[in-house]
Amino acid sequence: MEAHTQGFYDELRNSLASMLHTSLKTSNDLQYAMLTGIQRVAKENTPQAGFSLFSDLNNLSVCTVNDSRYTQYFGFTEDEVKAALQTYDIPFTQELKQM
Repeated sequence: MEAHTQGFYDELRNSLASMLHTSLKTSNDLQYAMLTGIQRVAKENTPQAGFSLFSDLNNLSVCTVNDSRYTQYFGFTEDEVKAALQTYDIPFTQELKQM
């Protein structure tokens, strides 16, 4: 993370945590929220992780691409994979299909 290497990680983390608290925790008009991203985040306070961005939030669920409950929402369809492979002249093989 750039903030870590440049020495302002704690400041950024505190600002982001404050923003999440203000927008998700204290809003009377918000019942549910969904945060998306590509990087795994720690939701617990641990000695290793220190203070988490999500420390002040409750009922937090983390869903990953490995969660079978959401397979219909994550990933690519077979047709999408075939089209992407065709763009780069890569054959669609049985071995790829099993991946």
